[in-house]
Amino acid sequence: MQDVLYIVIPCYNEENVLPLTAGTFLQEIKDLTEKGKISDRSRILFVNDGSTDRTWEVIRALAMEEELYTGLSLTRNCGTAGALLAGIREAASLGADMVVSLDCDGQDDVKAMEKMVDACHAGSHIVYAVPEEGNEEKKRGGRLKQLLFSLAGKAGADLRPGRGDYRLLSSRAIKVLSLYTETDQDPDGILSLTGLEAAEIPSAPRTRAGGKSRERAGKRKGGLIGRIFDLTLIPLRLVSAAGFAAAFLSLLAFFATLFAGGGEAWTLPFCLLFFLFGIQLLGMGVIGQYMARIYTETKKRPGYLVAARTWEEAPDRETVPSAEEEEKAPEEKGISE
Repeated sequence: MQDVLYIVIPCYNEENVLPLTAGTFLQEIKDLTEKGKISDRSRILFVNDGSTDRTWEVIRALAMEEELYTGLSLTRNCGTAGALLAGIREAASLGADMVVSLDCDGQDDVKAMEKMVDACHAGSHIVYAVPEEGNEEKKRGGRLKQLLFSLAGKAGADLRPGRGDYRLLSSRAIKVLSLYTETDQDPDGILSLTGLEAAEIPSAPRTRAGGKSRERAGKRKGGLIGRIFDLTLIPLRLVSAAGFAAAFLSLLAFFATLFAGGGEAWTLPFCLLFFLFGIQLLGMGVIGQYMARIYTETKKRPGYLVAARTWEEAPDRETVPSAEEEEKAPEEKGISE
């Protein structure tokens, strides 16, 4: 029996882009079905992430024209992470065995999807499509980013450069993802903690079909630094180390002052005092970041709310009688009586 694949695509103010890229996703899912890689019950699920333009109307129109298109609309903008989680959970409830998530702007190489499906069939539960070597997207960030990735890895979070929203999840990965119940969820961060077997497939990103990139609009709240706070205790440990270093330097300054000559002996302790104040303020800021996350979790608010689903609207459209049927209805009723 072939696996059911759902392609989950978050959409935010993409009314001009969707008509240009929807056909690409449709053709790919048809090709995979014809090759026998996936079931003919596979679908494309667009998630309207609280768009302020006509994105939802475009999604509804696509769903009416082609049964492989489906749509889910959220009541407000929840960010890419919230939209992806909503789409993944809806796909799982509809019987998906595999879920591929990617952006709707046409930048992701859809041809890599076949290799991702093959890797999943070979035993990988998470398959990432990463930019090929030498791609500028993979280089972005420099040494600081590499250092943060290294620190996260030592703390148990398997974060790696190049891994983005373009990924495939097996049914097991979807079930494991559902076990994490925090309010402000980040799929990439959570998946990095699962320890499930992961694979990487090289891909060649393309130019965006149109519109404004979500990356510039704050695609991930807090970026990599935010993930470090969400997944590890590294910031607290670094502040503790900095506090110890400041105390040690202050002790050295004390002894230096005792043996210093002249009237300028106060300079070093004065500077170290301000340094110590800076460390304290930094520590308060780091603690505040963790307290804010605790505050968010204690409220237990849902990460998203669903406003509409195209597959629930379809029966309503079919049962609406036409004008001719309404005119005939009383006559047929009288005859039956």
